[in-house]
Amino acid sequence: MWTSLIWALLMWTFLLWAFLMRTFLIWAGVKGLAALISICRDGHLPDLEDISLNDNLLKGAGCLAPLAEAVAPKGKADLPNKGKADLPNKGKADGSGVLTKLRYLQLDNNEIGDAAFVALCRAIGKGGLPRLAFLDCRHCGLTSAALIAISDAARAGGLANLASLEVE
Repeated sequence: MWTSLIWALLMWTFLLWAFLMRTFLIWAGVKGLAALISICRDGHLPDLEDISLNDNLLKGAGCLAPLAEAVAPKGKADLPNKGKADLPNKGKADGSGVLTKLRYLQLDNNEIGDAAFVALCRAIGKGGLPRLAFLDCRHCGLTSAALIAISDAARAGGLANLASLEVE
């Protein structure tokens, strides 16, 4: 009897620990992305061409907000759950986004969802990633709303250099 009780207690303790670690890693993933964007805004990575964020536990409506803010020209981004925001641009002096040389963006295997991805596509559609050639958003929990956002960004001219798009 005691053995079963101890095993059950150990199992519940492990499950609670796993839940808390996953929650911390999701928080850390968003904070890590914000830190990366911050050093880009400060001008420390002016020639950054590739960002691979795959398998980083980015999750939820605001998980790509730091990226959407940095990409949006003239510091304007449409953020999920916040409406439209005029954000101060700490990037280039001409008012363009801070990642204008970015060619490869890998977001695969994150639970991004439509709201965050649509906000990013709006910023891309405004010309925020003029050199983007490769976009990988496989296994991100996206639906047809994300495909509509990609097509809207393309119609607006924001994906003129896109050569590879991976969506599943």
